[in-house]
Amino acid sequence: MNDPTTSATSRLAAVEAQLLAPGAPFELAEEEVLGERVRVFAKRARSLRDVLLRGREFAGAEYMVFRSGERERRYTFDDHEKLVASAAAAFAERFGVGRGDRVAVLAANCPEWIVSFWASVSLGAICVGLNGWWTEDEIRYALGHSKPKLLIADEKRAARISGDPGVPMLIVEDGFDALLGEYPNAELPRQPIDESDPAIILYTSGTTGRAKGVVHTHGNVTNMLMVSFFHGARLMMANPKAAQLPQLANSILVTSPLFHVSGLHCAALTAMAGGAKTVWPMGRFDPEATLDLIGREKITGWGYTATVLHRLLNHPKAAKYDLSSFRSVGGGGSPIPAPLIEKARALFPQCSHTMGVGYGLTEGTAFATLNVGAE
Repeated sequence: MNDPTTSATSRLAAVEAQLLAPGAPFELAEEEVLGERVRVFAKRARSLRDVLLRGREFAGAEYMVFRSGERERRYTFDDHEKLVASAAAAFAERFGVGRGDRVAVLAANCPEWIVSFWASVSLGAICVGLNGWWTEDEIRYALGHSKPKLLIADEKRAARISGDPGVPMLIVEDGFDALLGEYPNAELPRQPIDESDPAIILYTSGTTGRAKGVVHTHGNVTNMLMVSFFHGARLMMANPKAAQLPQLANSILVTSPLFHVSGLHCAALTAMAGGAKTVWPMGRFDPEATLDLIGREKITGWGYTATVLHRLLNHPKAAKYDLSSFRSVGGGGSPIPAPLIEKARALFPQCSHTMGVGYGLTEGTAFATLNVGAE
């Protein structure tokens, strides 16, 4: 009898060779990066602004949906680009933000977070994602460390900073929209951006001391996006039941914070590059509201932690909701117990071959390892 694990591994190896071959979508090339010869994806975008520009292919499609109770905010890719252009013009003209400057964001997941990110990197500036759970001492440390030219904060987190933050601060709920409204016809910046230019600073968890700022260049992130799509393509092509999966537009449920690679890189950035809709439940994680949202928005993918997966699977009404739209789900952040994985397979069996468990770290630009299906 054939070992199913061996058969699955053989299928994956064959698919990988096909995807990585010369002329294929994920063709590899060797190039010099910061003085070192390394392998890169030949067909990658050359900057995050290029990724944003590629989003024009999906102009009328939805890019982000933020939902809090019955209140929702929806934006197409075209809506989003117009906001980004206005924000970039405002940041540059009003606050002097330019190439190499830092723009810090201290806020819960919200549209303004994502718009501020794309505006910053489009200017050649560096977006600094500050942990929304930090205390004032931790916030002030990171501000002193990253030295931003502008801080964008929501009211709740701005209130943690007593006195002068030492940097101009723009409040999400009070002034952000009005400022962007002053630049209604702005165009995206055009100044040169090098692949080796820093684009992002995210902070580690700081379990053994002060949180450390990790710098990601444009090249780091554009290659990471190719890794993400490579994994997605290999899983679907090697899946013997791929034809049976729901034929729906990609719609990603996001329950991770934007100040973390799982929320920023693996959701907001990946969706821009791939034309997917991102759906963001706002506030504390609510299992039943999330179950309802999955069916309502026809969610096809979700990246979870063990904690939120456990809460969703063990909700007493979980089996009563329509979860048939799921195509691929997976998690990481901490080990996911085997019984929890089996329970997930029972609730959304169509994902058995695509369900994955990954490991990554901020210093590695999100991805390090990924085991899927029988692995």
